Amino acid sequence: MVGFLLWLSCANSGLGQDPVPEEVSCPFEGQWSLVDVNCGAFAASEFFERYDTATLVFSSGATGCDVEASLLGPFCTSIERWSLSDALETDPTRFSLTSNGIAGCEPAECAFDDGATPCLVGEFAGSREIGLERVDRTLLVTGAFDDQVDCPLGLETSFLGPG
Repeated sequence: MVGFLLWLSCANSGLGQDPVPEEVSCPFEGQWSLVDVNCGAFAASEFFERYDTATLVFSSGATGCDVEASLLGPFCTSIERWSLSDALETDPTRFSLTSNGIAGCEPAECAFDDGATPCLVGEFAGSREIGLERVDRTLLVTGAFDDQVDCPLGLETSFLGPG
C-alpha cells in the first residue's frame, strides 16, 4: 500500500514532464486599430490606396508579446503572426520582431489591388527590428509594415488601442 501511495504521489507530481513556459507580460496587450500612416513626415496615401485598415492584436507570450497583424482591403485580408522579444537594451522603444510569415489569406491567394502580387501563406517570414512607443491610447509603430509600401524615409504607423 505504501508503495502504491508513493507511486501515485510521484505520478501526479509533474516529475519527468517538460515544464510549461511561463508567459511574459506584454505591455501592449489588446487590440489596436490603424489611424494614420506616414512616410517620414509625409502622409503615405499609397497605403490607403491598397488597404482599408490594419489591426494589431497583442497578447502575452512565452518570449514577450505575441501579435496577430491583419491587413484588410476591399478584396483581400491577410493575417501575419509575430513574436516580439523584450525591448533592446540600447533603446527601450526598439524590439526584435520574428515573423512566421503570412498565416492566412482570405480568400486564398487574393490580391490587394489590380496587378499586385497575390497574398501567399509564408510570405514575409523572417526577423527585423521595429519601434513601438505607447503614448496614452496611441501606439506608434515603425519598421513593421515597410515591406507593404515603398517608403525610403521609413513607414510610421499610428494605432489607437485600449484605454
